[in-house]
Amino acid sequence: MYYNITSGTLVVQNSSNYRIEEVLPYDPPFDVLMGWLFHNHVCGGSSPGYLIADYIFNTYPKGENEKYIYVTTLDNCKDDILFMLLGVSAGQGTYANQRLTSDETTLETTGGGMNGMVGYIIIWDEKTNTGRVAVITWQSPRFASGSNSYEEYIRLYKHDYSSPNLVSAPVVSTAAERLINKEELGILLAGGTGSMNALQYIFSIPSNRTLEDLIPVNNGGTPVNNGGTQGGSTGGVPSGSAGGISGGHSGYSPGVDTAASPAEVGAASSVSEEPASTPSKAYEVKNATSGASGGDSSWYVYGIVGVLVAAGLVAFGFLRGGAGK
Repeated sequence: MYYNITSGTLVVQNSSNYRIEEVLPYDPPFDVLMGWLFHNHVCGGSSPGYLIADYIFNTYPKGENEKYIYVTTLDNCKDDILFMLLGVSAGQGTYANQRLTSDETTLETTGGGMNGMVGYIIIWDEKTNTGRVAVITWQSPRFASGSNSYEEYIRLYKHDYSSPNLVSAPVVSTAAERLINKEELGILLAGGTGSMNALQYIFSIPSNRTLEDLIPVNNGGTPVNNGGTQGGSTGGVPSGSAGGISGGHSGYSPGVDTAASPAEVGAASSVSEEPASTPSKAYEVKNATSGASGGDSSWYVYGIVGVLVAAGLVAFGFLRGGAGK
């Protein structure tokens, strides 16, 4: 079953060529079998998905704090396989369809449409808010007339290129690779700028960038990310320090909160700064009463004792009076 864009109708075909059972004798890899089950049938359009995903995994493996975002230039059956294998989806915001034309996806060395720049993969680091984007190109294999394309594709999935029916091997390659920041990620997911589509925009990004160009550098010389604000802070930690480790930020000692609560501010009348030789504290706050020393407040003690004695005498008299009756 498929949707005919021209007629606006669903077309149901009862063909054994689309049944998953037809490929089981060729022992397909488990991953592609799960992809076909998700796609709900086997078809030639879905076949490139496994090889493209395999290329992405080998060429652009994810690191710590990284995730995949895949944008196809023209959605077709292969993208269901990419959904399944790359773990991306439109609902998660990690998959999009640009719907570009064949002319817009053509390079001098490739065709266009389903053979050409079929999409771009973004490897996004959520900790540094930077990423890599790579434009993926695909050239379909050619098989001898009369051969079983499913059997031939499954041999390719297993990296077996020895079939006599393989006239020309498929080619998956990278047309361009760039480093990007968060603003540029937004432009790519929006489909480009007003004057350039997303593919053109990728090619316009300087190819000689380094991560140091994208991540601000603090006073200590260590690349940090502060959400796009130079000299700012992340998670309440001042710029120049991370995880409680001082990194050149003057006047800050790790692990000490120098902000007093309202009650502490009201009770404090003097603040003395300790010498720099005591790194465990930045400040010492002393509670004091203005115009009085500690010895001048001894009358509080005498007053409390007097009240306790008077209360004891009253209680003693009450008990004696009750006992005499």
